[in-house]
Amino acid sequence: MRRAIVLMMLGAFTFVGLNAQVETEEKSKREIRKEKREERRAASIAHQEEAFEAIQDKDFVLRTDMITTKWGRTIPVVNSVNFVRIDGDDIAVQFGDPINIGLNGAGGVTYQGKIQQYEIFERGKNKGVGVRINFNSPASINLITLYIEISGEYVKGQFNDGPNRLSMRGNFERASESTIMVNSNRRIGLVN
Repeated sequence: MRRAIVLMMLGAFTFVGLNAQVETEEKSKREIRKEKREERRAASIAHQEEAFEAIQDKDFVLRTDMITTKWGRTIPVVNSVNFVRIDGDDIAVQFGDPINIGLNGAGGVTYQGKIQQYEIFERGKNKGVGVRINFNSPASINLITLYIEISGEYVKGQFNDGPNRLSMRGNFERASESTIMVNSNRRIGLVN
């Protein structure tokens, strides 16, 4: 009987000790998750500030990874062919597919022009920054409007050319450090 009582007490102490050890391991996992979350948040804020500086300097490239059509269809695209490039007062918005030829030789169309209106606005605390750009291009008869939103990790763009609307999402880089190439539209062998 003494043996049974001693074994029961030993089992209870072991259970309590193991339970306490599991709790400390869970707390450390929670702390690790919290630290990782804070690191991601800090990196996101730093990325957003860097993108804001590039927008202010008019030295900005949005490399598009995903395009959403006006009908809601999402298409993954190649970011070396699909981009928005702002370099001073010059702007180029290029869409394409590297497999096809298209008007610009890169499987799509390029809208190049001079910026007419460039308006930067803050969307509120911790909500990011937005830019509204109006420009003309020989590839369109309309005044083209481009909205760029910088919030967190990704940069979003809304391209409006009259009835044509596309939403873009991707990463940014400075135009002065970028390796992308803007292709001009071609008509009957002549460059616009």
